This record gives sequence, C-alpha cells and structure tokens, in this order.
Amino acid sequence: MLAFFSGIGTVELLVILGVALIVLGPDKLPGIAKSLGKGLRDLRRASDDIKRTVYTEVGDVHESIQEARKAALGEVKELADGLVEEEDDAESSPKDELPAAQDQEPESASDSPDDSPNDSPVDSDKKDEG
Repeated sequence: MLAFFSGIGTVELLVILGVALIVLGPDKLPGIAKSLGKGLRDLRRASDDIKRTVYTEVGDVHESIQEARKAALGEVKELADGLVEEEDDAESSPKDELPAAQDQEPESASDSPDDSPNDSPVDSDKKDEG
C-alpha cells in the first residue's frame, strides 16, 4: 500500500485528507477509515494465505520430483554397476576359447581357380616366353 503513495508528497496527502473530511464529514470519516483499514488487512491475510498454499504445494511437488530423481539415479547406478561387472567378467574369461569354426580354414579357398596366383593370365604369358 505504501507503494501506491510513493509518488505522493506530504502536502498532497494532507490535501486529500482535507477534501475527504469535507466531503464525508467528521462523523463518517473515522468509520470509513476503519472499514478501509479492515478491508486492506483482510486482503493482505488472504494474499498471505494464498502465498502459503502455493509455496506448500510447490514444495510438495519439489519433494516429489527430488524423490523421483533419486530413484532414477539409483536405478541408473545399478544398471551401470551391472554393466561394469559384465565387462569385468568378459575380460577375465579365457580368450583361447574360440569356436571351432574360426580355427579351421575354409576348404573352398584352395579349390577355387580364381584365387590361385599361378593361374593368372599375366603369369602364364611370362612362362611361355621363358
């Protein structure tokens, strides 16, 4: 309320009170000032209650968000720990245990005439010359 009167000086305030006294009269002015003060006080209480309610609700939501965040971080940590354990297990297993198919050479490579270096046309021309 003081912000409303921040642009009004002392002289202007006295003039406003004088005009109110003349218009309303000395009998009604104290009653009106009292009811105006009571109305402003009730308005302030109501706004304080609304602020308190909003802050309480926002605080509850904030707590819920923090709890969900902690739970999510815990799950992510568990998953990361599980991956690290799996990686450690994979590194500690013997590496010489390869499948049998990888140890054998394919038989079709020696039978194929396209892969043989002796059958190339360039090599056969050199053999004919020499």
